Amino acid sequence: MQKKIKNVNQIKDILNNVFKNKKNIMKKDFYNNKIVKRKLGYRGTIQSFLKTHKLILDDIALEANIKFKTEGYWAGKHRSKETNKKIGCKNTKLKSINQMKDVMKDVFKYEGQILKKDFYDNKFVKEKLACKESIRSFLRKNHTTLDEIALELNIKFKKLKGLEKNLKIKNIKQIEDVLEDFCKYKGIQSKGDFFNNKIVKNRISCIKNKKDGVHGIIRHALNIKGLTIDDIAKKLNVQFKIPRKGIGTNEVQLLEEYMIEKNIQDVSSISQFIIAGKKVDKTVPSLKLFLEVDEQHHKYQQPQDRIREQLILSTPGYEEYKFVRIKDGW
Repeated sequence: MQKKIKNVNQIKDILNNVFKNKKNIMKKDFYNNKIVKRKLGYRGTIQSFLKTHKLILDDIALEANIKFKTEGYWAGKHRSKETNKKIGCKNTKLKSINQMKDVMKDVFKYEGQILKKDFYDNKFVKEKLACKESIRSFLRKNHTTLDEIALELNIKFKKLKGLEKNLKIKNIKQIEDVLEDFCKYKGIQSKGDFFNNKIVKNRISCIKNKKDGVHGIIRHALNIKGLTIDDIAKKLNVQFKIPRKGIGTNEVQLLEEYMIEKNIQDVSSISQFIIAGKKVDKTVPSLKLFLEVDEQHHKYQQPQDRIREQLILSTPGYEEYKFVRIKDGW
């Protein structure tokens, strides 16, 4: 589509026409409007013209006494600084840091410890100082922050923890009781089964139908005490089932039998460890061993297995390792 915009007044006229018919529209609806496309051009054409002339659509709309409909958080994000100043506080009374300190003292005296957002929203603060945008602008100009001023006054803002409103956990004993009851009725289960259990969700979290919600809440409560769910399980003499992905039951049994026979008791042994893009059935780092179970089909692919071994052993850090191949049924 050819460029149809000649000057800014042309955009203003179209804005007035569009807003006459549809009083409250969003910016994207303006760009998609048939009249706008016919008279001015597509979105890219309009934005290109604005960029060339160093203009912003919000500024043009403001001059024409028009305001686009905005979506909460994004309100004012795409406006120029000049426009935000026009829209911002008209009665800014904030002139010095000492003035802010006095207001902060009064607010904390009567309100107690409050959140930072509650301080900005406080009517007394707005009346004596300014709105949030103007306060933050003033702080930036003076190369300071609200927290630094609060620190000088020995004042601390209340901090809302991310999971606070969803938390039913009061102490670690509560997690222990839930885990003990779960293992009592369900037996040995995986960690995933524990976190996804409905009873666990109801007893620990207010969250419903949120993926990994309980996991995050339990982990958050344990992190505060420097613990993990495995520490709690160990204390209760409870063991989680380890999911074995990509390895068969028969292979697991053969590997365990071999390790018992050779008296290999390495806790750090890793199942299905990936080296050079290849999975190894069992890796024993302390003995520098790779254990592989060869089923029937490996009988006919021995040359390929040797090439695979050479590729893994040529990887830096694994040159001194040795392969032990356990034959399964041949």
